[in-house]
Amino acid sequence: MATHFMRDIREIPLKVMNRRVGDEHVTLLQACYDNPLFVEQDGTKAYNGGKAVNQETKPHARAKDYMHTLPQQPHEVTFKSSKSSRKKRLWIIAFVIITVIVVGIIIGLLAHFLGEVTSTQQPQLPVISRTDEIKGSLRIMQGPFSVYTKNLEDKLSPAYKYLANSFQFKMNSIFENSDFKTNYNSTEIIMLSRGSVIVNFVIHLNEPIAVTNQTIERVKELIYQGMANSLMVIQVSSVKIFVDAIAVLTTRPTPQETCEPIRLPRCVNKTDYTYTAFPNLMGHVSQDHAHAVIDRYEALFRKTCYGYSTDFWCNVFVPPCVHGKPLPPCKKYCQDVFSHCKGEYPGNVSFPLNCDNLPDSNDTDVCRQNPYSRTAGKCIEIQSDVCKQEGRKYTTFPNLIGDIVESETTLIVELLKGIQTMTHCYRHTMTFACSAFLPKCSGNPVVPYHYIPPCRSLCQTFRDRCELFMEIFNHAWPKDLNCTLLPDSRDTKVCIGYKEAHEPPKIDDCKIGELKCDETVCIPQNWVCDGYQDCADNQDEKHCATCAPNEFSCSPASTQCIPTTSVCDGIIDCYEGVDESECAKLRVDENHYRLEVLNRNSDSWEEVCADGWNRTHSQIVCKQLGYNHVSSTLLSAGSGKPTMVLAEQAPGTDPTLIQSYLTKKQCLEKLVVKIICEDPVCGIRPAHHTSLLRIVNGDESLPASWPWLVSLHGGSAEKFFCGASIINERWLLTAAHCVGGGVNIVKAWTIKAGATRRNTYSRHRQVRHAKRLVRHPDFQIVDNDIALIQLSEPLIFTDYVRPVCLPKQNEQPVVGKKCVAAGWGKPYQEADGYMRAAQQLYLDIVNWQACKDAVKNAEQKVPYEMTENMFCAGGTIDHDACAGDSGGPFVCRKENTTDVWVQMGIVSWGVGCAVPHVPGIYTVLPHYIDWIRETIHHYDDPH
Repeated sequence: MATHFMRDIREIPLKVMNRRVGDEHVTLLQACYDNPLFVEQDGTKAYNGGKAVNQETKPHARAKDYMHTLPQQPHEVTFKSSKSSRKKRLWIIAFVIITVIVVGIIIGLLAHFLGEVTSTQQPQLPVISRTDEIKGSLRIMQGPFSVYTKNLEDKLSPAYKYLANSFQFKMNSIFENSDFKTNYNSTEIIMLSRGSVIVNFVIHLNEPIAVTNQTIERVKELIYQGMANSLMVIQVSSVKIFVDAIAVLTTRPTPQETCEPIRLPRCVNKTDYTYTAFPNLMGHVSQDHAHAVIDRYEALFRKTCYGYSTDFWCNVFVPPCVHGKPLPPCKKYCQDVFSHCKGEYPGNVSFPLNCDNLPDSNDTDVCRQNPYSRTAGKCIEIQSDVCKQEGRKYTTFPNLIGDIVESETTLIVELLKGIQTMTHCYRHTMTFACSAFLPKCSGNPVVPYHYIPPCRSLCQTFRDRCELFMEIFNHAWPKDLNCTLLPDSRDTKVCIGYKEAHEPPKIDDCKIGELKCDETVCIPQNWVCDGYQDCADNQDEKHCATCAPNEFSCSPASTQCIPTTSVCDGIIDCYEGVDESECAKLRVDENHYRLEVLNRNSDSWEEVCADGWNRTHSQIVCKQLGYNHVSSTLLSAGSGKPTMVLAEQAPGTDPTLIQSYLTKKQCLEKLVVKIICEDPVCGIRPAHHTSLLRIVNGDESLPASWPWLVSLHGGSAEKFFCGASIINERWLLTAAHCVGGGVNIVKAWTIKAGATRRNTYSRHRQVRHAKRLVRHPDFQIVDNDIALIQLSEPLIFTDYVRPVCLPKQNEQPVVGKKCVAAGWGKPYQEADGYMRAAQQLYLDIVNWQACKDAVKNAEQKVPYEMTENMFCAGGTIDHDACAGDSGGPFVCRKENTTDVWVQMGIVSWGVGCAVPHVPGIYTVLPHYIDWIRETIHHYDDPH
């Protein structure tokens, strides 16, 4: 149909030219036709069949011929013309000849001139419809609206309303600022369907307009451009625009023009043809008829039983249009599907066709064979720009997961590109993505057009590092992709990616001024000699020479040096007591916590002897570690001979510190102390050195400044992606969108507490793994954006690891109150990576309605709306949370305290990063206190 239409376009200039000169041209020729000199011997005219003779050469010949063919009179009867009569006749003949020559010249010049004029004019496209409705469909392939859920089947559900309102909002914005703004009225969603989310819509116009192919291409272009860089990332090739062709066509319709574009949602972009005809094999007489009943056959389209089942059933329900008629699948194609899928369908669905009744022919005009069988496949030029950049030029289908057209594959390739950009989970992500989903076409003469898969080692490495992020973005690992079944060879004709999978870790050179330590870590100059050990080998601090070898540096609180023997002796010697701040801890030992005390002389942790121990001493330990009460004390055998033994309190020591009662000597009973503390004190910062920490907007957060702040990491490479906060030893609080759909892959989660510098060594860091992730049951894109993480092992509270206080249920954030957000997010929206050290930022809580208006009127449009479960803070230039800060805490100082902090919000979303006058949006934590407590109680005490 397209070819035919283009041919019609090419013919337009000639037709226009003939029409424009037609009347005058015929008049001139008619004058010649009536002239007696153009009478042929047999009486016919020289203007024959509407075609003019050559005016420049024929007249003389015709006059001569005419004279020779005049009938001769008998010789004896002769009439002599008078001289004047002959002369008059000769003048007439000469006049006629000259006239004919002049007319010929005029006609030639006129035709040449008109031809030039016509050739400079653009051909007018024929109108294919006059309508006030333009229909279309597209696929959302990435972003918060790219996952089809059961809720989208209910138009009254919040999920459907969020998506519909966001889509309509975006379309209104696109067309109200386009050349269609005077005609545009609204956009209506007709249907949402799977794959991943396909939107079928209709654009309503204020009045009918003439639609040409140019109109359709312009509408497509507007949608491409308008959706670019938005939260609705669409697959460009999926955009289909069409109208009901009810206008007068320029030519008589061909059989192809009676076909119609595929509109059945389950089959849009799922076949290698785009037009269909009816009736189909199921007896449906139209697409609307097929759509009305297709839900009962949903199980037939499952790809898991056979890679081509979707294509086959689309062939059945919306058959390809060939010569204006529906083309059924071939018998062999049907038998292949039946043999693979028999028994795979649920009990209420049976195979609805008898394959024996289908034609069996190699004639493509009789039936459609399986176009994607491995032996019948062909090398296809790749359309994906992403994979072209990876050096891919040709692919073949089906691929490893049974996709049979590139449009199905583009979704996952683009998703993995986005994941790599955000997380850098594996440097060879796109090598894997393109090899797995748009595999290289080998053109092997033994196995024609066979694809070359990714190597087993590449597949396994990618999965270990990145599968979690696929889950978070609601895209499960493809069931049909089993890494263990792939080959693994250095031969690139066998598989792709072996070299990449086995390369050693990349070690980048440090920037000028940075220090390399532990072979792979680079630290900035201002981290050297700052009192915090960032290198496991202590390269950053050991050459600072501020104290003698047998002395202890009171840094970072001050530059004071004290004898090593004065550390952890119960007497405060350093400013702010840093010499006595980290002298006792509890180490997990089965169901109890073994007490250990630091021996600064040997710089080692030692067990405490049970000789003379009582509950009072346990209470001192719990208070010192930040708990209100002791739960239980157990005296049992330790791992070795304990050396720290109770003694009388030394003179001048602090009675609230357990080291004031300990001495190093022989233990008599060889039993050690194990303690369980309860009711931790929240919101305090015991290792926070106020003298040096000067909080300025956007400053680096020093270690222990916010001891409840933790970082979330995913995959075997432990790539950072979100923040969270500690609310007790076993539970963390974060944003629901950080958890996403990854609630089932808890093994790939790594949680790091006690260190604000992500990639360096820290003696205070505690590493845990997730046991359970619980999203709020009413989470919808950005609303109810809250989740809980249960840890596989409890945290040990220290000066660097503490819980934050929770607010009261339904307590409201106070407008104008200055609070703090902290996290490792990007320094600006376009930044390539996250910050190496946590940043802290003072922000003012702002008015809810003013924030809603600011978001609505922002130059950068978003499809989200404020709800009562959100509040706003910030809005000044360069002061905002950004990507990577998500899930982190927004804390406010508790009233009537100097340094007790309460978490009032969770970093949720915003309009870009630090957009002037547009605040960031946070989840109102007080709305969820009851849910938090009920959830924790349910899982901690399931009985």
